[in-house]
Amino acid sequence: MGVAQRYHNRLKLTEERFRGDPFIDDDDARIYRTGDRACRRLDGLIEVLGRLDEQLKYNGHRIEPGEIEAACSAIPCVLAAAVDVRAGRHLVAYIVVRPGHETPLLVEIRDALSRILPRHSIPTQVMVVEQLPKTPNGKLDRRALPDPDGSLRLSEIQLLPASAVEQSLAGIWATLLETECVYLNDCFFELGGTSFTALRLTRAVEARFGQRLALLDIYRHTRLVDLAAHLEDIMNAPRGASPVNRLLHELQKADQSSTRTLVCIPYAGAQAAVFQPLAKALGPDWQVLALQIPGRDWSRADEAMISFDQLAALCLQELQQLSGTIFLYGHCHGGALTIELARRAEDLGIKIEGVVIGAMFPMSRMPGRLFDWLYRTLPIDRLVSDRAILEEMRALGGGLDEYANGEEQAFVMRAVRHDARALEEYFARTLTSDTRLRLRAPVLSVVGERDRVTEHYTERYEEWRHYADDVSLRVIPKAGHSFLTHQADQLGQIIDEWQPSRHDRADSVVNSHFGVVQKMAKPLAPMRDFWIVAFGQFVSLIGTSLTQLFLSIWVFQSTGRVTDYAFLSAISLLPGILIGPLAGAVADRYDRRLILLLSDLASGLATLGLIGITLTSGLHIWHVYAFCAVSSVANAFQRPAYLAAIAQLVPKAFLGAANGITQIGGGAGVLAAPLLAGGADWDFELASGSFGGFVDVRGCACQSRSRENSQQAL
Repeated sequence: MGVAQRYHNRLKLTEERFRGDPFIDDDDARIYRTGDRACRRLDGLIEVLGRLDEQLKYNGHRIEPGEIEAACSAIPCVLAAAVDVRAGRHLVAYIVVRPGHETPLLVEIRDALSRILPRHSIPTQVMVVEQLPKTPNGKLDRRALPDPDGSLRLSEIQLLPASAVEQSLAGIWATLLETECVYLNDCFFELGGTSFTALRLTRAVEARFGQRLALLDIYRHTRLVDLAAHLEDIMNAPRGASPVNRLLHELQKADQSSTRTLVCIPYAGAQAAVFQPLAKALGPDWQVLALQIPGRDWSRADEAMISFDQLAALCLQELQQLSGTIFLYGHCHGGALTIELARRAEDLGIKIEGVVIGAMFPMSRMPGRLFDWLYRTLPIDRLVSDRAILEEMRALGGGLDEYANGEEQAFVMRAVRHDARALEEYFARTLTSDTRLRLRAPVLSVVGERDRVTEHYTERYEEWRHYADDVSLRVIPKAGHSFLTHQADQLGQIIDEWQPSRHDRADSVVNSHFGVVQKMAKPLAPMRDFWIVAFGQFVSLIGTSLTQLFLSIWVFQSTGRVTDYAFLSAISLLPGILIGPLAGAVADRYDRRLILLLSDLASGLATLGLIGITLTSGLHIWHVYAFCAVSSVANAFQRPAYLAAIAQLVPKAFLGAANGITQIGGGAGVLAAPLLAGGADWDFELASGSFGGFVDVRGCACQSRSRENSQQAL
């Protein structure tokens, strides 16, 4: 396992944390000081003894207890506070109440902390103690803090479960959360529940009551009394009228005076619950509905997935039942369904006030009938492994670490592949369609400043103009791809303050707070130019490879020395390697089309010169060396110019697929040359004509030519 080399622009911290490795006899080897305390045993194993600092690990997160303790101490009635993790799953806050103040309610403490701390840093239990234990040196003694038990509760009124459903559900909670007593007002996640525990809860409820709860239900009804009431509604409702069968689930109810509704479409493989941070950030002025796509809830693994068009039609039926001002928000892969849903809604006369697309631009596979056939008949997407997709998700700030086992991870990966394929198919179909049905609703593109998926956003957001005339951009500072979770407050502020009806359709609009940019877009460039250039470069690559191969064989047959053959191979590579950095800089700075033309011209002139020498004065080995050197330099300039020109030849939506085809073409060209040359058992001679990088060859019996004739050719 390797580590990073340094901290970026932090020399002092790098010297402190990155030290020489004492276990390896290598001066350049480095180890990283993680802050863990450990000892190396005689058998070679390393035993971890704890942390050198006060950092704690809780539910996969490393948290600073001092930060939580400071937030607790900021509450007016709290004199002192300490935080510790108990039983590996409970984050417990110990507080000392100021003299003359009443003991605060649990809900008051959690509400105060939720305004400051992220969700994973909010204590699941709070205990009131008379004083905090100290060491002889006057420091906090965490080991002496008491273990939490069910009898220590804050002074809020606790109600015991009364109905049979409440009592049975409380028993299930107590078993899963390993607590002695569960009250009606207790919150599942405040008691230490996790996403894995929530999955176990759905299975336990089904085994006990014979009713399936969607995983989203647990996130929507976190308190025992609410979940029990919801479960009773499901049990008493007609089978076909069960709310589980709905696709749009309400995450937040709006005030009676508000008429704004936000319908959220999740990203690939995700569930409706991912929009809970956004719903909380928007506040009671919004009604927030989220789409729960069939086949995404691993608590109902037997639920079948449906196609993109079927999903759009079913979602549209529920959208017709909404009233008031409707906004649509799609995050990442959900952007494709969001655009299609808005288009179909407007066709039916449903007014969509605005469409918001987060963390995504149009992304398509290569268009055309050939690729349509390939994607229909061949599992092209299986060329990318689950591991590669998972690593990409982790690099973007996501992943599947919260899923319990490989079976559940495989279930989610199937959904991710299904959604990604549907997105590429939709954009391939709509971006190349002659009929462009444009939205009347404005489109707002929201991106993270540091999101790799939406790089070059000041240019790329204009691609949404293929679907709408009114398009604008908002940039969340310092945000990555997962700003739906980590910057939900800023995202909610953008949506809440956006007023589509007041948009200025001028060529440029700039707002310094969220980086608003709006200007007219250019139409998509045709793909014809790319295919012409790609085919020409493919032919040129095969011709150059064949020429160098035949010349190498000719030198070997003429001299009979392997060293001459090897030297010619080196001459064909070394000049290009040496000139490569300069060629890349030139291709980056100057006109790439001109560089391509000059490179092809140089290669063509060298080939014509070689032909002329062969037809007149006779060919010598040094002529071949010179030709290979010139060709190597020309190719060194041609390759970076060609690769850089792809971004100018192909619309950005097809750029990823075009780069893949270019790489496949380059590899196929290098592979095809020796296969074409070695397919027949021939002895090659240099012929009298060549053109455009191709050298004509003819086969003759090697027995008819002697070594003496070979020497005369020199």
